[in-house]
Amino acid sequence: MYITFLLLLLILVLFIIYKKLDENPISAPRPLRHQSLRKHQPVTMFYINLLRSTDRRKHIENLKIKYNMPLLRRFNAYDGKNKILNETEFLLLEKHINKNKNSKIVNGECGCILSHYYLWKTIIKNQYEYTLICEDDILIKKNITKELETLKDEDYDIIFLFNDKKEIRNKKTKIITMHKSFWFGCGTLCYFITLKGAKKLISIAESKGFNQPVDHWMYNTPLDIGILTHPFIFKDDIFKISFL
Repeated sequence: MYITFLLLLLILVLFIIYKKLDENPISAPRPLRHQSLRKHQPVTMFYINLLRSTDRRKHIENLKIKYNMPLLRRFNAYDGKNKILNETEFLLLEKHINKNKNSKIVNGECGCILSHYYLWKTIIKNQYEYTLICEDDILIKKNITKELETLKDEDYDIIFLFNDKKEIRNKKTKIITMHKSFWFGCGTLCYFITLKGAKKLISIAESKGFNQPVDHWMYNTPLDIGILTHPFIFKDDIFKISFL
């Protein structure tokens, strides 16, 4: 009788354990494995370039060859100078256009905004986990693939890879968190963005629209944004302002 009781008790304990595992199957570590696989994906790299800006395209393509960076691909920029906005684009830009009706550069700013917007959409459509987005007037002095790989471990939605402030470049830490009250001089020259970050930007854009140039607009979103203190990408000053 005692042995039978022990057997029944053992069966009951095993049944309870089985049910617990069934409710929460050995899947607890799965997200970690999935995350690990994602981190092994190479960083997707784009440079934004107007079809008519052949000198800039040649500049970037030469850098690709010189530093052996075949993964850096061209993304066709939205030309605000020659295109008529469709209904969706106008709704996205209505606030910014209304604020800057008399500005000579508003068309170029709108083209810049939509270029980045459509690239964020591309990131989401293709499920790119980590992406480098550059404009076509960057200057690099070496293959930057290894530096980009290290950014995957950082807990930010966006990391701006360029700044023009001495007080930032003098810091010893690798990345600092952006504070909304301080102008960091990053622009959209070059930034590293996660899939999660792209989704957040699109959600905000499509619910609230754009009311500022894209760099200022990005700074003022509630995303987790970091600034690389010691840039490895710089601005090539031989080029004039993009998108005009």
